[in-house]
Amino acid sequence: MDTDTASAVPLMDVFLKELPLLKCIIAGMGFGRRDAEDIIQDVSVQVLKQRMENMSRPSAKAWLKRVTVNKCISEYRRRARFQRRVPAVFKRQQALASPALSPEGEMMQKEQADMLRQALNELDDSLLMPLVLRFFCDHNASEIAEILHVKASTVRSRLRKARMRLADTLMKGE
Repeated sequence: MDTDTASAVPLMDVFLKELPLLKCIIAGMGFGRRDAEDIIQDVSVQVLKQRMENMSRPSAKAWLKRVTVNKCISEYRRRARFQRRVPAVFKRQQALASPALSPEGEMMQKEQADMLRQALNELDDSLLMPLVLRFFCDHNASEIAEILHVKASTVRSRLRKARMRLADTLMKGE
């Protein structure tokens, strides 16, 4: 029996040895070099987070393949969400960039943007960070919870509070 397959090895060692295979999997799923680097980085973070220090080489290799494929699928889903939102964004941009805007309309838009910036600046970091991660970085509550090291329910609560405070601040400003 081969000692390499029977003995336990550190997961990071297997990751480094199997890196070319993981890149081939990512390329086979249709991702370019830049996207592959991002996915490899995400997989390496998963490797570092993995609690089991040592596992057999075949099981570690299988685990790495599963994680890589799952990261690719997640990236496809994220892009699909973005593509579903693109038409609405373009319509909104066209409405905002309409040339028929009078100087008064431009001034009102500038005032509204300033009010929004001011309202965002008034939020404390515990409310601002989940808001930014959710609406500007397109993370869900569980991903934000992992980033901020809090529970997902806490993230949802903070998002709700932040939206309510923003609404209150903006309503008072009108």
